Amino acid sequence: MDDLNIKYSGYIKIDMEIKSHLMPFVKSKDEFLSKVIVKAGSQLGLNCNPGTFHAGAETHILSNEKKNAVDEQFIPVIIGLANLENIHSPDEKLDWESFLKGREWLEHIIAVFAQESVK
Repeated sequence: MDDLNIKYSGYIKIDMEIKSHLMPFVKSKDEFLSKVIVKAGSQLGLNCNPGTFHAGAETHILSNEKKNAVDEQFIPVIIGLANLENIHSPDEKLDWESFLKGREWLEHIIAVFAQESVK
């Protein structure tokens, strides 16, 4: 940090204090939501392949620190609703047709979730 402040003196000054470390993300054993998502995709002809990974998403904060209205642990799930190219670059692009299909999938996930929750 000091090296950056010296190198860019007059342009920037970085002061940083780290107060806490986030707990690592741990995949939930509850697969209900994942199964709902796959079922909804399957009904729309989508090939869904669930996987586990830790990325820079904020969901791990919620999974470690938040509970829902009935005091249950928050179970994060990240789904890709569109095809993206050149992610995190000035040339990032979104395929519009896949975005519309992703919207349909999301609506279907909600419908299947509602149906499966009452069983």
